[in-house]
Amino acid sequence: MSGEVQQVEPMIIKGSRTKGFLCLVPSAAFVWLGAYLIRDSMNKPIFAALKMIVAGSLGISFFGLCSLIFAWLIIRPHFLILDGGGFTVGGGLIRTPFKIAWQDVQGFHIRRQRRSKAVGFRFEPSAKPRSDGRPRIEGGLPRGWRLSTEKMVETLNSYRLQALHGELSQSSTS
Repeated sequence: MSGEVQQVEPMIIKGSRTKGFLCLVPSAAFVWLGAYLIRDSMNKPIFAALKMIVAGSLGISFFGLCSLIFAWLIIRPHFLILDGGGFTVGGGLIRTPFKIAWQDVQGFHIRRQRRSKAVGFRFEPSAKPRSDGRPRIEGGLPRGWRLSTEKMVETLNSYRLQALHGELSQSSTS
């Protein structure tokens, strides 16, 4: 070894527009179904019509909002920028991208939530507290990445170790 330190190359991981589209289609179908229920309620007795109007309106409201969110995720997918200092999360519904330093993270893991999986991470006890003064304990990334959850965890942990090792090597040589 010549004492030369290798810097990690920045990496960008983007959200999947395909996954956004696959969520948009059923949401739009439920909006259509809600409109159909309301339209079809005119031929029914008053009590049945009222139930159909309420159900249709609730369906249009909820799935209409879902459709807007999924359409927005197709237009502006999430992004994750990995560099030697940490990772930056932005895009999607995140108005202002934020960065978390590698030193503040213990590691990444699969976080199971009911029937789905997401990428989670634990903060180091020494991590900077939240704006309300409470300590940071657990964090998570948005869903909908091009990579599988398992591959995301593997990639993030590997990159984190490379970045921290490169930084440790730099500080030990100075």
